[in-house]
Amino acid sequence: MNGLSLNETNAFREIPHLKALSMWAENLIRARKPEEAYRRESLGILGEASGADRVYLFTNFWKDGELYMSQVSEWVREGIEPQIDNPLLKALPYSEVPFWRENLENGRIIWGDVDTFPEPERGILKEQGIKNILVIPLHPERQFYGFIGFDYCGKRKAEEEEVYFLKTAAIELEEWITKYRGEKEKIALWDAINLMDDPVLLVDWDGTIKFANSAFLNLTGYTLTELVGKKTPFLSTDREGRVFYQNMMRHLRSGNRWSGVLRLKGSDGALKDMRASITPIGSGGEKLQYLAVFWDEMDRMKLERMIEQQKFESIGVLASGLAHDFNNYLQGISGLVELMLRAKSEEERERYLSMLWSILESARGFAEKVRDLATGYVGKPVNVDMKKIIIDTINLVKSNIPPNIEVDVKLPEKGLTVYADPGSLQQVFINLILNASEAIGERKKGLIEIKGEEVYLSGDEAKMYFLPKDGHYAHITVKDNGCGIPDRIKKKVFDPFFTTKTRGKKKGTGLGLSMSRGIVQYYGGEITFYSEEGVGTLFHVYLPLQVETPTPLRKKVAKVGERKGGGRILVVEDEEVQREVLGEYLGSRGFTISLAEGGRKGLKLLKNERFDCIILDFLLGDMTGEDFIKSMSIMGVSTPVIITSGFSEDRTGRLKRDPLVKSIIQKPYPLDLLLEQIDLVLKGAL
Repeated sequence: MNGLSLNETNAFREIPHLKALSMWAENLIRARKPEEAYRRESLGILGEASGADRVYLFTNFWKDGELYMSQVSEWVREGIEPQIDNPLLKALPYSEVPFWRENLENGRIIWGDVDTFPEPERGILKEQGIKNILVIPLHPERQFYGFIGFDYCGKRKAEEEEVYFLKTAAIELEEWITKYRGEKEKIALWDAINLMDDPVLLVDWDGTIKFANSAFLNLTGYTLTELVGKKTPFLSTDREGRVFYQNMMRHLRSGNRWSGVLRLKGSDGALKDMRASITPIGSGGEKLQYLAVFWDEMDRMKLERMIEQQKFESIGVLASGLAHDFNNYLQGISGLVELMLRAKSEEERERYLSMLWSILESARGFAEKVRDLATGYVGKPVNVDMKKIIIDTINLVKSNIPPNIEVDVKLPEKGLTVYADPGSLQQVFINLILNASEAIGERKKGLIEIKGEEVYLSGDEAKMYFLPKDGHYAHITVKDNGCGIPDRIKKKVFDPFFTTKTRGKKKGTGLGLSMSRGIVQYYGGEITFYSEEGVGTLFHVYLPLQVETPTPLRKKVAKVGERKGGGRILVVEDEEVQREVLGEYLGSRGFTISLAEGGRKGLKLLKNERFDCIILDFLLGDMTGEDFIKSMSIMGVSTPVIITSGFSEDRTGRLKRDPLVKSIIQKPYPLDLLLEQIDLVLKGAL
C-alpha cells in the first residue's frame, strides 16, 4: 500500500482486489529477471480481479535521439484479440502520440472513454477495439520507464476502485524495477572488477575478506575458497610490523583513503611489494568496508623506461623547430648587443639593456621547456596550471605545425590546476598536438581546437570514463579535422609499439599515445577518444583538479616600444623582440620603418603602401615566407625581398630561384650584414 493516501486505501479495503495484489506482490518477490516479473500469468491476476479485457506492460527505449514505447507483455480475456504481435506497438515513437507522452512523462494517469481522446491516439486505440482505458505511468527512481494499463472493450469501464488497484500494482512494480536495477548494476560492477588486470580485494570492517578478483588470485596463488570469509593471510608483517597496520586501519576507519606500499605473501610464501590504494565504502551508521586496488611497482619502472624512449623520439621530431627558435633568440641578442655598442647616450643603452633582459628571460623559459621535455619521466609533482602547460607546449611545437593549420585554444584564465609533473604533462600534449597536425597534413585547411573546462563527475559518470573515483576534473579536449582513425585500428591506438608511421623520416616507435595514457592514468586521470574516418578525431583528457593554486609565474621585464626613424622598409616578423630590434636599428640608419606582425598584416600593408625593400622572416605564425611571396605575385607587387631564417639552407634554398628574393640571410646575423644587403638591393646590385 506504500504511496497511497488513507482515502485511497479505504476506497478498496473491502473489495477482493487485496487478494490479487497479494498474489501480484508474491510473484514479484520470486521474480529474478524481467521476463519473470512481467509474465502473462502475473498480468492475468490483475485482469481477472479488475474485470479488464486486456492487461499489458510497455517499456521505453531510445533510438537515434527519440523516445519509443514497446509492448513487452500482455494478458487478454477469452474472445479478445491479442495485440502483443501488433507491429505498431513494438516500436511506437512518442512523438506520434503527444497526448500520451505529455501525461505519462509528467506522472499523470490516462483514464476515460477513448471517444473523448484527441487524435491520433483515439484512432490507434479504436483500431484495437478499445472503448475505455486506464493507464498508469511507471517512474522508478523518477525516471520515465514505461506504463501498465487496462483495456475495456465492452460495456464495462474502469472505475475509481480500479484506478487505486492499478496504482498500487504499479508502485509494487516500480519498487521491483528499482531493486532489480540495483542488483543488476552490482553484478555488472563485480563482473567488471573480476575482469580487471589490476588485483582488487574487498574486505569487511573487521578484516574479513568478502571478495577477490581473478587478478588478485593469480597474484597470490590462493583460491577464492581459501580467502573469502577469512582474515588476510597474505599480509606480511616482517618488514612494517603490526603497529604499521594498526595505524593504517585507524586511518581507514576514520573514513579516509589510504595509499602506500604493502608487502604481500603468496600461498607459496613468496613476498612481493605492491602499491595499494584502499578506499572506505559506506556512510552514516553503516560499518565500513574497504576496497583495495593493487598494482606492481615494477610497472611504474617499465613505464618510465618506455617514456624515456618516447621522449627521444619527440626530441628528434622537434629538433628542427627547436633549432629555429634558438636561432631566433640568438639573433635578437646579437642585434641588441650591436645596438648597445652603437648607443650614443645612457638612455639608449638602458633601453637596449631592458630589451636584452626581456629576450634573455624568454630564452631561459624556452630552455626550461626543452629541459623538461628531455629529462626523465617522473619529475616532482607540483600544482600546475593546465593553460600554461598547453600554451608552453604550443610554443614548443609551433615550428613543426604547417602554416595551413590553425591552432585555436579556448581555456579558462585560471582554475584548471592539477597535481603532476609539468614535463610529463607537456609530453602528453606534444603527442596529441603533433598527432593531430600529422592527421591533417599539409594539403587541406586544418584546424586543431584545444578546449578546457572544469567538470564534476559522479560515481556512475566516473565509471563511464574509466576514472577511479568521482570528483572535480580538468577536462581538456584536442580536436582535429584530419583523416580520422579507421575502425579496424581503433582498439590498438593505445597499444605500446603500435604505429601507423612505418616509413620515411617520421617513422614512429608506437609509444606516443601508450605513454600519454600511462602518464595521465598515473596521476589519476584517463584519456579517451572518438574518431570518424574522413572527419577527424577528438581526444578527451581527464585529470583530477587540485584545490591549491599554482605557483605564480615569474613576471617578465616589459618590452620597450619601437622607435621609428626614416626610410621605406617593411619588416614582416612574428617575433616581437626581433621586430623591435630591426625597427630600432634600421630607424637609426635613416629608413622609414613599418612593422608587421605576421604575413597577413604584412600583405595588408602592401595593398596600401609602397616599399623599397621587404625584410621577411621565413617562418611566420600564420604562413611561410614562400606563401607570402606567392601572395605578393598574385597582388602584382614586385618589391624586392630579403629573407631571414633560423632554418638551414635545405629548407630555404628553393626560394633563391624566385626573382623577388634578392638575398637569404641565416640567423643569427650581424645587423651590419643586413644593412649591407639592403644597400645592395636598393642600388640594384642584387
